[in-house]
Amino acid sequence: MSEALERVIAQQQKEIDQLRLAAARNTESWRRQNAAVDRVAHAAFGAINHPEDFEIRNQLRHSLVALGFCPRCEARPCHCDD
Repeated sequence: MSEALERVIAQQQKEIDQLRLAAARNTESWRRQNAAVDRVAHAAFGAINHPEDFEIRNQLRHSLVALGFCPRCEARPCHCDD
């Protein structure tokens, strides 16, 4: 193989490796996000079904904060300092 062709192949392989890494990171990010949404849904249904249970309401609050919502202004991202 010519040297120029080897350089092109090496560059393309580098790009493929970067794309695979980005895809793996995106997949992991989606997995974490879906798990967080599942926690919020579970806590929300618990709060709906047992409105007197402060622990369940606290779990819901923590789940929303973990998703990036501000408990004070209820926005994501926080608008309290605006």
